[in-house]
Amino acid sequence: MSIQQDRYIPPEDNVQYLLTAEFDNKYGPTLKRQHPKQISGFDCISEAGQNCKNAFNLASLMIPNNVEYNTSGEADSTIFILYRNTDTQSYQLFPVSRSDEMSAENPDPLFFLSFVKAKKETSNMRGTKIKSIALGTPIKSFNMFRPVLMSALDSLMSAETYEETSVVLRHCFNLMNSLDLSYIKKIHANYPLQDLISAIDDTEALKSLFDDT
Repeated sequence: MSIQQDRYIPPEDNVQYLLTAEFDNKYGPTLKRQHPKQISGFDCISEAGQNCKNAFNLASLMIPNNVEYNTSGEADSTIFILYRNTDTQSYQLFPVSRSDEMSAENPDPLFFLSFVKAKKETSNMRGTKIKSIALGTPIKSFNMFRPVLMSALDSLMSAETYEETSVVLRHCFNLMNSLDLSYIKKIHANYPLQDLISAIDDTEALKSLFDDT
């Protein structure tokens, strides 16, 4: 008799998490905020704990090396994935390694899109202020959120207080989750339809297909 595992049902939100990170002159890349809650596996409570090390690794992905040299005003972007461990119900940076066939796949990964910007600031010891913002979503076509996230980063760069940062995160999170992406989600759940759409070379025909829906 085969044992059937309960399938994890992800939340309906388009975006599940927003993260902010800053470069600290003493500690390096630092994960500052997780909104609306902390990610299981990256909830830093004790500085000596593994989860705090995981949080540092997240911040390092959001603020890559040498970003301080790009003070042109253009944002750099990075993409990374968190994988859910069905045993611990926590997320981790690397795919879960399984020996049994039933758990060969890593279910419901979270895709993260991150933008980072460096700005010259004379009051900073290094002469540069570096901030980053990232979103976590189960939606594979996460690039649709790029304009909203870049705008949020601009606001974040000028936010000086905890409350100002909170306002930026709330507005950004609510805006992205107010978008009706139900049709896009249906396409992602229908692999034959994805193959059909990708096989259409006529862009006008493809446009008319979506205009009619």
